[in-house]
Order: sequence, then structure tokens, then C-alpha cells
Amino acid sequence: MRGARRTPALAWVLLACLLVPSAFSGQQEMPDQKYAQAGLWVDAGRYAEALILYEESLKEDGVFDGNKRSRIFNNMGYCHYKLDGLDAAVDNYRQALEIDPNYAFCLNNLAVVLMNQKKYKEALPCLEQANRVEKNIKVVFNLFAVHYYLDQRKEALVFIKEAFRLDEGYTEDRLKKKNVSREDLDRLKKYIRE
Repeated sequence: MRGARRTPALAWVLLACLLVPSAFSGQQEMPDQKYAQAGLWVDAGRYAEALILYEESLKEDGVFDGNKRSRIFNNMGYCHYKLDGLDAAVDNYRQALEIDPNYAFCLNNLAVVLMNQKKYKEALPCLEQANRVEKNIKVVFNLFAVHYYLDQRKEALVFIKEAFRLDEGYTEDRLKKKNVSREDLDRLKKYIRE
């Protein structure tokens, strides 16, 4: 009975050794493994470790196609952004867009960094292109924000209306994060519906 209880634990250890051979056998990780592990580090908020793995996976020349390489540069940009390396983030996002100029997710990410740097005029074409490629709530809300910060009220109103139409809950949440009061939010929604 005692030995039977140890067998499942031993089986899990053996299974782990088979699934992650590099951790136990000294074998070098393949680029796809590094890419996958980097994604886990990002999910865990360990951006510096993720950056190292993304950079190592890129060194494997010719292993990834352009699509995957653009994703790696985008992910590296996100890591730099989370580590407050805004200039490095911009560089990585631009590298991703050199490979895939219509990568809407990356265009939005670049615009967010530029907005954080208060470079609204530079962010606007990124968001416009992202919106042409793939309309989604994040891009539409960011278009509202950029037009608002550029004091382009008519355009801002068009995009806040569209944002409420696409996803009212998301839009309300984002406005609350921008410290819009409940009263002002209700007044805005009433105005938009008229």
C-alpha cells in the first residue's frame, strides 16, 4: 500500500522529465521552447526573463517565419513597455511592423506607447491603420482618446459613440480608469443616445 502511493508521484516526475528534457538532461532548448517559455514568463509578470528568451530565440536565424518573428518583436515591445522601457518598446514594435505592416495588435500597442509618451500625432496613424485592418474595441477607444487629447472633439465623439456601441462595459471601465465620474459618465451616455 505504501509503495502504491509513491508510484503516482514518481510517474509525474518521470512525465515532467519527458516533457521538459532540457531542464533535466542538459539539452539545449529549441527556439519554439524558448518562445513558449517566454510566454509563460510574460504571463507570470517576469518580463526581464521573457526578454532574454525572446532575444535568444531570435538568434536562431531562419528558424521562425516572418509572422512568428513579428510576434516575437511585438512581445519584446510589450515586455519593454511593462519594464518602463518605452523607447525600446517603440523600437521593437517598429521592427515587428517592418515584417508585418498590417499587424493590428502591434499597431495598437505602438500607439499606446506613443500615447504614454504624449506623442498623440504619431499615435493617430497607427490607430487609423489598425482600425482599417481590424476594428476592435481597444483600437476604437484609443482613437477616441487620441482625438480627445488632440482637442479634436467631433472625431472624439464619433469614436466614443462607436466604442459604446461595440462594448459598453469595456468603454465604461476605461473611462472610470481615466477618473470620469459616474455622473459625467451617465451624462455622456445620455448625450450619445440623443
